[in-house]
Amino acid sequence: MQVDFASTSVSDDSVARVTATITWTVPADEAVRILDEARPRG
Repeated sequence: MQVDFASTSVSDDSVARVTATITWTVPADEAVRILDEARPRG
């Protein structure tokens, strides 16, 4: 997980960007389908 604060303030009106990566295991054929669907078209 990564958190980037937009300022040094942590008041109620300040903002931060939170980035998280999730990893899971799927069958190989499912992985191929996911990659195929994510491929740019056009």
